[in-house]
Amino acid sequence: MAQPKNIEFDKKYFRLNENIEYLIGLDEAGRGPLAGPLLVALFVTRRTENNHIKEITDSKNISENKRESLFKKIKNSETNYWDYLEISPKTIDKTDIYSSTLRGMNKLIEKLPNEISSRSLILTDAMDLKINNIPYIKIIKGDLKSYTIGAASIIAKVIRDRIMKKISKKYPKYGFEKNKGYGTKEHIKAIEKFGPTPHHRMSFKPLKKDVNKKFDL
Repeated sequence: MAQPKNIEFDKKYFRLNENIEYLIGLDEAGRGPLAGPLLVALFVTRRTENNHIKEITDSKNISENKRESLFKKIKNSETNYWDYLEISPKTIDKTDIYSSTLRGMNKLIEKLPNEISSRSLILTDAMDLKINNIPYIKIIKGDLKSYTIGAASIIAKVIRDRIMKKISKKYPKYGFEKNKGYGTKEHIKAIEKFGPTPHHRMSFKPLKKDVNKKFDL
């Protein structure tokens, strides 16, 4: 049976370099929202992997229910290595979203077991990691093309969405359970009416002008 295109896409890197035993996929969720954390995630595919999880692809191209189902399969697989890191709005505000993403990904790489990091190639969704110890390749639309990056994108998206639903229970006026912190019209109106929450990114427009606005929650 023919393998999905994204699995075949990744396999070519094993064929091109016999010294590579692992592919490390990196992706994020939550770079654009006005509120909530940034999630960066890592997923590893082994050269000897035979039990690929079918239907994994860019998390934006599948439904929430499908993402949850695939994430469950990732978690339940004994052969998968994966990890994630949550980056707070305060941390994002102290630097910027790109630097926060880069720093988070580098921290995940630093946590890798030496068994993996010493014999791996990193695939990123167009992120320039600026590291020297592990080779990496930037792939445009990598979460769509690569199985390994696609899995990382699902991990990041599912975990972040769950966090936003929890935040919404404490701050129900902002609709976080639906908009996930993105700047929808309803979300903007809520900010204008009630002010920002501690989960808003005050360095993002239009929140910069609301720094001194009082809370009314």
